[in-house]
Amino acid sequence: ENIQTTVIYRNQQGTVIDPPAIPGEYTVEVEIVEEGYEPLKRTVQLIIQKASLVVEVHEHTINYGEGLPEFTFSITGFVNGEDQNVLTAIPVVNNPGNNLLPGDYPLEADGGMAPNYEFIYLAGNLKIIPLYVNDIIIQDTIVTYSTLTSNIGVTTVPAGLDYHAVFYNSENNPVNPVNAGTYHFIVTITETGYYNTQVTGQLYIQKAPLEVTMLPLQITYGAQQPEPEITFSGWLGNEDATVIDQLPEIAKIVSWPWNVGSYSLNYIEGSDNNYQMIYTGGELQVLPATLTVIPDDLVLDYNQTLPELTYTITGFQYAEDLSVIGQLPFLQVEGEWPLAPGSYPIVASDASALNYVFDYQNGHLWIEPIGDAAILVSKLDTVYTGTIHWPGIVTIPSGLAHDTIVSELPLNAGSYELKVKLTEPGYIPIEESQLIQIEKAILTVTARDTAVSKGADIGFFNIDYEGFVNNESIDDLDQLPTASAGNVPSLEAGTHAIVLQGGHDNNYAFTFINGILTIVPTYLLEVIAGENGMVSYEESGDLHAMLSAVVTEGESSPEFYAIADENFRFSGWNNGSTDNPLSFTNVTQNHRVTALFEAKVGVDESATNSSLKVYPNPVAAYHPFKVNIQLSHHEKVTLILSDISGQVIAKKTVTQRVQQFDGLQQGIYLITLSSEQQSYQPMKLLVR
Repeated sequence: ENIQTTVIYRNQQGTVIDPPAIPGEYTVEVEIVEEGYEPLKRTVQLIIQKASLVVEVHEHTINYGEGLPEFTFSITGFVNGEDQNVLTAIPVVNNPGNNLLPGDYPLEADGGMAPNYEFIYLAGNLKIIPLYVNDIIIQDTIVTYSTLTSNIGVTTVPAGLDYHAVFYNSENNPVNPVNAGTYHFIVTITETGYYNTQVTGQLYIQKAPLEVTMLPLQITYGAQQPEPEITFSGWLGNEDATVIDQLPEIAKIVSWPWNVGSYSLNYIEGSDNNYQMIYTGGELQVLPATLTVIPDDLVLDYNQTLPELTYTITGFQYAEDLSVIGQLPFLQVEGEWPLAPGSYPIVASDASALNYVFDYQNGHLWIEPIGDAAILVSKLDTVYTGTIHWPGIVTIPSGLAHDTIVSELPLNAGSYELKVKLTEPGYIPIEESQLIQIEKAILTVTARDTAVSKGADIGFFNIDYEGFVNNESIDDLDQLPTASAGNVPSLEAGTHAIVLQGGHDNNYAFTFINGILTIVPTYLLEVIAGENGMVSYEESGDLHAMLSAVVTEGESSPEFYAIADENFRFSGWNNGSTDNPLSFTNVTQNHRVTALFEAKVGVDESATNSSLKVYPNPVAAYHPFKVNIQLSHHEKVTLILSDISGQVIAKKTVTQRVQQFDGLQQGIYLITLSSEQQSYQPMKLLVR
């Protein structure tokens, strides 16, 4: 021992390596190199085996229906302080399956990997515990027979669990509960994953109600002995009287015939296992027979005495006769005697008899008239006159008394019901019905012809009426017609129709005759004041830069005066005329003239020592223009631009001799200079 050696490790490829630590096969070369010793070399095989890791799956317990838990396990056997970090693959617990029922299931693991370890797997266990039923609630244990298998209502807690119900009869034999009676039952929970739980109880099937009705009998006195019938109401399914254990019957009727009245009939009751019979009805009503009383017909002359009235009676039963009548019928003819000719009913009444009612028919009494008569009506149709219209009425023979009746007085246009009744004694009171027809009177409505200047409006059109009767007027009309020619101010020159329309009246029918509207042409006259003057309607009237007038064709215009500014005079009109005032006669076209003015000879035109010039003047609309100002002395001057109404458009203090202005809209404007020392004559600017 303790001599010096060298140790060399080689892997399976023969490569020299460091002393190995991981599992595998290695070659180890050991050589003695201690001085004084003979060299000795030996080679051996070194095998390093894998260590064992034990994977133990844990035990797991869950309730049925819960999801599978995350399966866990523990690993033991690591060496030299190593842990799971040296694993290249973690073991996995295999899924024991899906939809597992209560019971025990092995939990096995595999899949673990590590370079230096081998794995030993110990299986665990999954225990699935069945669920408890919290409650079983039984309902509908009392039902009524229905011909079908009855069942109970079962509610589970938790809800919706599968179950199985078995029913037992009184002999404890399993049956389907159909017939009425008492049954024992056992309900067993069969839901997967739950403990088998049972409850017991009793089901009571009651008898179904069956209404037994004797149809009401109504027979007339004199009929044969009736045979009452029984009907059943309440059968279930397709069942009928054949299923009844013992059918009910009706007690026998004796001592027939019975007098008029109501009688109760008795039942002999029946019985059945599944039906509870309920009895109603059982009434027999004997109605009275009818005796018909027919008065004998009679014919008498007018004013003859009425004899005793006779009659015949039919309808007796069981060979009975007048002896059963307690009170004989009373006959009469209504009306005050002597009766007028015609037909009258002979009326019977007030008879009575046991087991009978009476049907009274009328007999007929004819009163022969003295002779025949007729009514003739004429002149039924007419036209409205404003007075009451009575038709002509004649009787044959003439002069017979009669009444005339109308629905209302025949005054206005329309239809009236007329009735003429003959009232002469000894004659048949005939009646004649006719219609009185009053047509509307014709009223001619004429729109009066009218003329108006073009562009002018007219308030209304005159309307003439012809055809009024009985001094009536338009005040008597229900609604007056109207006349219109449209929008008159916008109509072109010429003729246009004046159209009548509307209006109505109960007694007049309108016939319209339209009128003619003549639109007469008009012309525009414009009179403009040139520079250095104004124009006016009067010689000393208000001054204007421009005047205008609208004149109807062929008429004359008003007079227009040209008024010159101070130091100026009127020189004429630009149409060549020198008339002042100027007027236009027999106008047939538009006119536009300008008054011209010139300076008076010998007058100082520079009295204010200033000069004001505008150019161009006239100027086109919206074109710029300039104002040139010349002053003989230095003073602060304000320039004002205004329209002819006096509204100021521009105002500025003059700082330069030439002032630039933007364009203006069409019109006449005034340019004025003013200062603290004096004022200056304004200048006109015409914008075209």
